Amino acid sequence: MKDKLKFQLITSAVLVIVGCGLLIFGISVPPVGVIDGSVLIAFGEILTFVGAIFGIDYKYKLERSKQEIGNGLPDFKYTPKPPTKNEEENENSNS
Repeated sequence: MKDKLKFQLITSAVLVIVGCGLLIFGISVPPVGVIDGSVLIAFGEILTFVGAIFGIDYKYKLERSKQEIGNGLPDFKYTPKPPTKNEEENENSNS
């Protein structure tokens, strides 16, 4: 599973570099300084594809592997603290 995650990370990085190369190439060809809309659309599609590969799948697989192995850290849950008297008075005076 780690090999697949590593492959996804490398693929995503390469695709981002290719997309940036497209942008650089698009701004350096005549007319210089103008990036064609098709280049921007291609770059957006590449980033969307990278997000689908890397962002979503990587996150859940990494969480699953941590659960299987155990990360050694306790699970922390956020519990809001009750408001203090000063906070309650400020809230009541604003209403």
